Amino acid sequence: MSSEKTIIQNPAAQKTQWEAWQHDKLKRFRLAAYLNAVIATINRPFVINISAPYGTGKTFFLRNWYRQLQDEGYRVVYLNASETEISGDPVVALVCAIREQVIAGCPDPQLKAFESLLEIASPYILRKNPGENAQGHASDHVEVTNILSRDANRRLSRHDTVMEAMRDFRSGLVRFIGQFSSYEQDPRRRKLILLIDELDRCRPAYLLELLECLRHLFLVPGVVAVLAADQQHLKQAVSDVYGGEAVGEGYLRKFIDWELALPEPSYKIFARHLYETFRIDEAGVFIPGRDPYRGEEHLIEGFAFFADLCGLTLRQQHHCFTSINIAARGMGKDSHPFGFLLGAMAALKMAYGAEIRNYCFGFRPATELIREFEFSGMEKIGNHLRIGWHDFKPRFHAWFVTEEEVEVMRAEKEDIEKQINAMIESRVMNSRELPLKNRLAYIDGVLKTYDSLYRDGPYKEIGVPAQCVYRDLERASFL
Repeated sequence: MSSEKTIIQNPAAQKTQWEAWQHDKLKRFRLAAYLNAVIATINRPFVINISAPYGTGKTFFLRNWYRQLQDEGYRVVYLNASETEISGDPVVALVCAIREQVIAGCPDPQLKAFESLLEIASPYILRKNPGENAQGHASDHVEVTNILSRDANRRLSRHDTVMEAMRDFRSGLVRFIGQFSSYEQDPRRRKLILLIDELDRCRPAYLLELLECLRHLFLVPGVVAVLAADQQHLKQAVSDVYGGEAVGEGYLRKFIDWELALPEPSYKIFARHLYETFRIDEAGVFIPGRDPYRGEEHLIEGFAFFADLCGLTLRQQHHCFTSINIAARGMGKDSHPFGFLLGAMAALKMAYGAEIRNYCFGFRPATELIREFEFSGMEKIGNHLRIGWHDFKPRFHAWFVTEEEVEVMRAEKEDIEKQINAMIESRVMNSRELPLKNRLAYIDGVLKTYDSLYRDGPYKEIGVPAQCVYRDLERASFL
């Protein structure tokens, strides 16, 4: 079957969360509800891949979904592929996981039935045992030829035995799962769900062997396998083993029935999650609420807005909060960290790299930075802030201006006021009047914010806000 790719953006929400999801800050339980409904309709062997880049929450989702499925009575197995890779054989890893997590609680007849399955599968499990070294005991050419012939026959016989064991195991597994349907009234217990995690961490050869093992042995009616791996990583693993990007794409299309992109949370929800995960409140520099400088809400909003503006990935956002956390813990408890700008600067530093330093220290005017994201800012600001873009823009500009730039703005303001007064006195309509008034309003907004920072705020003694916050983050990168 050709692979289907779906991105779930708004799964049907549940009114209440399950106990398994009580620490779910990213609303992943909604995806679990969606998948439960889908799996209930599947009656054939089926493979789902929940795809997302490494470090974006696949393991959290799979572990909590596993708990929820257990609580609801499903027969479900969770396998950490990376941890079991040391066994060297995915068949052994899967069989042990099924026995420990599902079969251990079954009635005695089912226990015996499963043990008989293991006996059937034993030739397949032992297939990797090396044969005897025929040449090690030979003394002449005739004897070597005879030994090689016997070894070849032995290998052919073992191959036939392994293939027969594989076929017998599959048919035995079909009968075994069929027993669920014969006496289970609850349809949820008539399926076996295999959740396979941490494939991103496995060596390509082991990853491919695990997929082949699933396909040849375990994918029978009544079994649903759910993988958690970055689809691009899977393609690369296949290409590394078999060669060619197209080969990787074609292989996965034949094996994976449905690729499901793990939905990304909103920037603000994820920023709050990271704030709590890093326990930044313990640093003692931020306080609950909306204090202009120390309020945690401003830190979260500033970061979320600029992370959205710059299109940062979840992984990049996590790196940003690593820097924010280190910077916060390096500040004194009597400091004024300017939370909004700290969050904004962390996002901008991630997006622009070292170039953002040129804006902070006046080597490039902040107006260039503003122009780069002005249009997208106007569209997105309503999702994050309580003011409009035209009100926010002069405030943002004021955080970057130096004393020299402020003096130039004051002189420009004075000149504009003179031009407007001259127009008023002449009582002649002039097309330049409206642009001049708009420019004057913008300069007034910048100077008003500047004055509040330097006259009434904490930056009277310490300098340009953008430079100070950038230095805090720069120090954090060296700790």
